[in-house]
Amino acid sequence: MSKFAIALALLAWVAIALPATAQEYCFEYPSGVYDPTWLPEERTEWHQVAPVYCEWYEQTGHDDANSNGRIDPCEHIFFNGERYHVDWIGPTFRLVSMADPSEVRMVEDHEPGGQPFIYHEVYPSFCNSIETDSPLTQECQEVEILFPPEDAGWWHVEEINTNIRATADPISPVEESTWGRIKALFEKIRDAF
Repeated sequence: MSKFAIALALLAWVAIALPATAQEYCFEYPSGVYDPTWLPEERTEWHQVAPVYCEWYEQTGHDDANSNGRIDPCEHIFFNGERYHVDWIGPTFRLVSMADPSEVRMVEDHEPGGQPFIYHEVYPSFCNSIETDSPLTQECQEVEILFPPEDAGWWHVEEINTNIRATADPISPVEESTWGRIKALFEKIRDAF
């Protein structure tokens, strides 16, 4: 076997062994209340916050793996018939600028209870860090954003909603194992020579 074929085989083996990066989604249940319990399937409109803002998804099912009635990381939720893996759950805080009420920000807990008070922005920019002078705890709270400078000023907590971050998790009933894919690759290489 030539060195090229061996190098190609090793590269293919590495490509098969590495998992593909899954698309992360951020969904919000806009009820005005943070409540991490599973919702009945009949009232199930969720709002996608990222990567596309304002698309609506219908919850068509869920797997409560530990049967505690709460949405927990590593459980599954079905939107429009497709399965998603719940990576994180927490509150989304909708902030409205007190200087310019048309300016809205949506942030989620980054490090609950951490110091300084840093939140993860999900709208209008996804993944910025927002630092406040005090923790976000309730609706109608007034909070000062200290960082980033372009958002500095006083903001009003308009509402708090349930938020999940999830990745698409397709169900494959006949998914081939990694070893099976490696074995098939080497058989193809063998047959080519």
